[in-house]
Amino acid sequence: MEPGVNVFVGANGQGKTNLLEAVAMLALSASPRARREIELVGPVAPASRIEADVESAGRKIELTIALNVDGDRARRTIEVDGARRRAFDLPGHFRVTLFWPDDLGLIKAGPDQRRRFLNQLLVQVEPGYARALSGLRRILEQRNSLLKRIAAGEEQADAIEVWNSELVRVGSEVVSARASAVRELAPAAARCHSEIGGGERLDIDYLLCITHSPKICAGASPAWDHTGTTCGCSSMARTLAAMPPRASSARRW
Repeated sequence: MEPGVNVFVGANGQGKTNLLEAVAMLALSASPRARREIELVGPVAPASRIEADVESAGRKIELTIALNVDGDRARRTIEVDGARRRAFDLPGHFRVTLFWPDDLGLIKAGPDQRRRFLNQLLVQVEPGYARALSGLRRILEQRNSLLKRIAAGEEQADAIEVWNSELVRVGSEVVSARASAVRELAPAAARCHSEIGGGERLDIDYLLCITHSPKICAGASPAWDHTGTTCGCSSMARTLAAMPPRASSARRW
């Protein structure tokens, strides 16, 4: 692509959206659309591959993501200049801003899509966020699996404590980064909305559900099972309260 504006024109089904998704995937390490990587491999072949030579911040790099179908899953391989890398090592090499019709869900859909949006933003601009997010997902998977074994009587209830501690430690990093990003974006969002909304005021905030309340948490996912010894809400609240405010003066969105 050339510097400046590049416009891709073509009939439906020729791959315009696929191209944009491939660029975004190289920047984020995951598709901004698909929930499962096997959805990215078409029926024509059992594999797919994205390659790009990227010039960013004065340096040139070669990025590759390969997906190979293995049963009902697709295994992902990431390389930077020919060397294998983990998924959380890829974001940050260059930045993208993607907008498409699905983004209307930021307003109309539930909180999951808004968290996904913040994740896509922060893995590119917040050092260490991609690693923390990857760690949080692993902790939630392990903790949920253990909760099922405890419910089945296969494990003692106190076995969950070590995962609660990890959940609080890593989860606090993720939540703090998201809340800080929303605070930094709020003035710009209000200004832009006022310009197109006839002076109407927009307020955005990041609301947390970390207070132990059966009424509030009744609809939470199994990963946040606020009952008995599995509750980590109070610890999470104390950890967040003790964390110093994040510096934002050097942030470049």
